[in-house]
Amino acid sequence: IGTTSGIIISVADAANATVSLAAFTITVSNTNDAPVITGTPATTVAEDIAYSFTPIVSDVDVGDTQSFSINIKPSWATFSTITGSLTGTPTNDDIGTTSGIVISV
Repeated sequence: IGTTSGIIISVADAANATVSLAAFTITVSNTNDAPVITGTPATTVAEDIAYSFTPIVSDVDVGDTQSFSINIKPSWATFSTITGSLTGTPTNDDIGTTSGIVISV
């Protein structure tokens, strides 16, 4: 990201006669790049045992802030839109499978 100015392109022939284009400037502007989310959450948890998963996020755009979302959150869990953490302790009433959980940033 920045500007380079005074660029001149020249060409010379065999007799060393040279011709140049007028000087010009190139400006490279920032384009927002999507953040990358990674991590491998545990896919099983026993009743009465605490569960915790926090994804890892990287973003090449310095200064960007991220906001997390989840679809199909287990009823026994809490979710942080700030950190992406999914935590909770299922009880006997929660035995079963919750499918289609997706955490996005």
